[in-house]
Amino acid sequence: MDSRRAERVFLVRMWLEGSTPQRDAWRGSIQDVGSGRKFYLTGPGEIADFIAVRLDEDRKADDAS
Repeated sequence: MDSRRAERVFLVRMWLEGSTPQRDAWRGSIQDVGSGRKFYLTGPGEIADFIAVRLDEDRKADDAS
């Protein structure tokens, strides 16, 4: 029996971008630490969606093997 657990690590960075407080918007990046690939976000609401898609891709890859 394989006792290793599937695991993914993501590094999230967020910053405020804008010229005035009324125009500030959160921007960010998320890096898949395992692959080193970095993706850019237009708001914090995209974090959970991004991670869910990556985890689903892993599950489908495991099912196919």
